[in-house]
Amino acid sequence: MLDRPHVRLSDQLREIHRVVRDARVDIEPVRMDPATARLRLQAGQPLLAGASAPVDDKVAARLLREICRIVAAPQAAWLLDADRQRPVAFQAMADALLAGKNETLAAARGVPQAFFAFVVLAALRPSFRRHMESLQSLTEDVPWHRPICPICGSVPSLAELRGEPGRRYLRCALCEGAWRVPRLRCPFCATTDHTRLRYLRIEDDPEMRLDLCDACGRYLKTRLAPGGEAEPDPFGRDLATLHLDALALEGGYVNESLARPPQGRRPRPSAHGPAMHGGPDTARRVR
Repeated sequence: MLDRPHVRLSDQLREIHRVVRDARVDIEPVRMDPATARLRLQAGQPLLAGASAPVDDKVAARLLREICRIVAAPQAAWLLDADRQRPVAFQAMADALLAGKNETLAAARGVPQAFFAFVVLAALRPSFRRHMESLQSLTEDVPWHRPICPICGSVPSLAELRGEPGRRYLRCALCEGAWRVPRLRCPFCATTDHTRLRYLRIEDDPEMRLDLCDACGRYLKTRLAPGGEAEPDPFGRDLATLHLDALALEGGYVNESLARPPQGRRPRPSAHGPAMHGGPDTARRVR
């Protein structure tokens, strides 16, 4: 995303995290009665699907400018110039996302698509986090095994294994909501074939691992929390572990929260799984 040396990149990511984390929005969160929420979830519909959840346009616009200032790269200058000519309509963007029209993030105005999507979603995150705080409790007693957030319908950026043995939760890449899923099943393609499910432990990061599915070619960064505590800062954790994304992408895997190949095509891993750093002994089957 950012064409800078590693140290400079780390500084930029920490600063982006800070401004997004500290943003305070002035919106009325969506509220829903428990009966309506249960019916929607039982029908497989995220609570905000098709809704017009208010976003704080002023805060989102400020975050866009601040992120571009922090990045200080050509793509950031292009986005700032495009935004000055025609400001990003954040409310319309949010409405389109909740309607399942993810292609709106491809309307990059001459800016690299991945960068545009990163900035817009980061700018919308504080508003969606506010809605999550209002709705999360409504999802806790209703089974939900879809690979999208039961609140806003976005894809997960992280998984967590909480407690011993680990209960598996996914964390939303937009609103930061959490939902429990079966541990020994790929959340994306639903395979339970243990010969196709693997994980990669990282020696210098004992709190994290990569969960890999050779059936569909997806991966998830997974946080290990034997004490059972939830990750309090999913956005910060996601930004701090981009090196794991790079490792998985180099191996040919795909993370839904980073990129979707054209027309739904995905790379197919080899029969023995893609080559990963660290040698064959570091890639172990899920237990």
